[in-house]
Amino acid sequence: MWKRAGFWPLAVTAVAITVVTELIGALKIPLGRAEIVLFPFVLAILIGTVLGAQRVRRVPVRTQAMAGAIGTLGFLVFLVALGTSTGPQLGALVHSGGALLLQEVGHLFGSVVFSLPIGVALGLGRSAIGATYSIDREPMIAYVGERFGSGSPEYRGALSTYVVGAIFGAVFVAVLTSLLDSFRIFNPLALALGSGVGSSGMMAAATAVLSDAHHAQAAQIASFGLVGNFISGFIGTYAGIYLAMPLARRLFPVWTRLFRRETAAEPAPEPAPAMAAAEAARTEVPGDSADAALTDAPVGDTRMGLGQAAQVLATLAVLMLAADALDTHAFHPRYLLAMVLFTALAWIAVALNRLVRWVPAVAIASLSIALLTAPFSPFQHGILALADGINPIAFATPVLAYVGLSLGRQLGVLKSGGWKLALVALTVITASFVCATLIAQLVL
Repeated sequence: MWKRAGFWPLAVTAVAITVVTELIGALKIPLGRAEIVLFPFVLAILIGTVLGAQRVRRVPVRTQAMAGAIGTLGFLVFLVALGTSTGPQLGALVHSGGALLLQEVGHLFGSVVFSLPIGVALGLGRSAIGATYSIDREPMIAYVGERFGSGSPEYRGALSTYVVGAIFGAVFVAVLTSLLDSFRIFNPLALALGSGVGSSGMMAAATAVLSDAHHAQAAQIASFGLVGNFISGFIGTYAGIYLAMPLARRLFPVWTRLFRRETAAEPAPEPAPAMAAAEAARTEVPGDSADAALTDAPVGDTRMGLGQAAQVLATLAVLMLAADALDTHAFHPRYLLAMVLFTALAWIAVALNRLVRWVPAVAIASLSIALLTAPFSPFQHGILALADGINPIAFATPVLAYVGLSLGRQLGVLKSGGWKLALVALTVITASFVCATLIAQLVL
């Protein structure tokens, strides 16, 4: 990979984007009593998209496809780093009981059942599958990229929901929570539990509104929000992979026939794992046929050679450590050991996925770090000590810079969705929140 054309220009560009966005920091846009917060990783994906789409010095389609492949691997490292905060809470998950786990049904099936038909009716095609099978936070984006390829309609739909949620999700959920609470038909604890859709920003916005309206229950509201978000972030990943995605793919032909939006009732076959990279390389933006003709060689995905994957992970490790240093204004030598562990687990997940194809690398990576940092693990204290002080969210900045650079070839499709994708994304968030709240209301 280090000798492949375009690899180092991409790395330099990702470094520049990371440095600029981390130095800018979070931008807060006041909106009445609320505000929109644009975090560095949101700015990174927006800047990367602009650079990937500009026509002054065009980025070859093959290089953009490589950026998407690197971004998919980067998500694995990010999930491992994020998982260091999940393992210590496994005991809380066990003690929460099956009743609280039922709210995850609302998050997953609420979005699929209510939002998928809207996406199909609006003519989004297979993009509707990726856009509606979950609220598409980081683990789900990584899964879709791994399973369908970074150039697939499913990936574009999932990424659209992610971007809309990252930019507008917290403000939207805050307004929605205030509206639902004003009806006085929901227990505020049910609303707090339902707000844990898997996004810390959305959950924090909702619990802030509820705590302000119900001071006496503020502590409980915060606890229920955290538990709900933990369940969605951990269990929701596996439920989305093994339950929600299969359901969305089964319902897609039904809605396409009903709305007569597709000539074929079945979604196109998902690429075989070894062909995911080739599919990404062949993805063409209207008007870019000249560049597309140059993409006959596969550029690599999470299924790239294990040696190539190791080179990519080593490069990403440097970028992620730099992003964390800029974000936290601190660096300790032990962070190097922590990063070696994170990238090693990501590489092992890719290698094991080659042996056990039916278990996604995303699931292997997130589960492995959760078990290693669980209370019963003899390695918990050592790993947590190494990672203490690292901000995993900063790791998302270079990863999403790569993702943004890969979107130029897909921008035509994203533009064609426009307001439709935004509407579907907000519908997914609403359906997930409301359905989970309804189940929590019955449980409580």
